[in-house]
Amino acid sequence: MAHLDTQRPLAAPVRFLPPASAVYTAEDTPVARLSCIPRLVLLPLALCAGLHAQSAKWDGSYKVFGGATTGGAKDNLIQSTQNFGAGVEATYALDKDSCLAFDLGYRFFPGTNAMQSYIVLPTATAATIGRIYTGETRDRKVDGSSWQASALYRRNAFTEGMYWQAGLRIGFNKAKQTDTGAASSYTQTSATAWTVTATRAIDSVDEKKTTAIGLLGGIGYRFTDMYSGELNVFQTKFEGASAGKQNGTVVELAFGVRF
Repeated sequence: MAHLDTQRPLAAPVRFLPPASAVYTAEDTPVARLSCIPRLVLLPLALCAGLHAQSAKWDGSYKVFGGATTGGAKDNLIQSTQNFGAGVEATYALDKDSCLAFDLGYRFFPGTNAMQSYIVLPTATAATIGRIYTGETRDRKVDGSSWQASALYRRNAFTEGMYWQAGLRIGFNKAKQTDTGAASSYTQTSATAWTVTATRAIDSVDEKKTTAIGLLGGIGYRFTDMYSGELNVFQTKFEGASAGKQNGTVVELAFGVRF
């Protein structure tokens, strides 16, 4: 979110380098997934700094955001509402009241374990001794992740510091489905008992990728020349290995720090 004042003095070019000791793990945790954000920020940040140094019409911000996911993407796939992420934004002033805004960010949609099946043994009787029954207990978790980019038109409105914006957001989305549990075979060995004769673990991971292009609209407020906040709504889509394609709507709160 950028202040549209074009009288800001020109800034000198700045070099942005990652810490020499930075290590990014591949563990499947929300923190580990967000470890890629420093690399995401460096190149656009350096580019924005260079552009800003050349033209007072360019400006930039860091952004962090989080929100709620609704629709089929939440109900039939991820089974969780929350999402969060971070990114960078560059704006180009058109006049004193409007600008074009471009952002690039990474968003994580943490899933929740949901039971898909469990074993219920049939009633044993003397007449059914020797029969075989096979069943499974299966849990499923689907995590979503997305590299997102937006192109927006932004205009001052209503009162000093407020603005509205609208445009398109494209997401390169991935749904990772993890199934765990056990499949077992039972043999009825008496009129009242079953005995486990074979068991195998269920441990599978399936990933599906899809590209989602949707509308984005929202309002924002500049608290100071450096800090701002936004409330946005945008459309997205995921494809699950079992649930197929699912549309969703994301309501997000974003906080920006101007650099």
